[in-house]
Amino acid sequence: MIAIMSELLFERLLELAGREQSLPAGSVLFHMDDPVLSLFLV
Repeated sequence: MIAIMSELLFERLLELAGREQSLPAGSVLFHMDDPVLSLFLV
């Protein structure tokens, strides 16, 4: 867990519904300055 994440936030994220997405090795997930539209717990 990242040090800035509180235990409560981590627990809430685990409660959220999600979906899986597979990407090939080396794929770019995001670029610097991209707007944050969603938060995913991986």
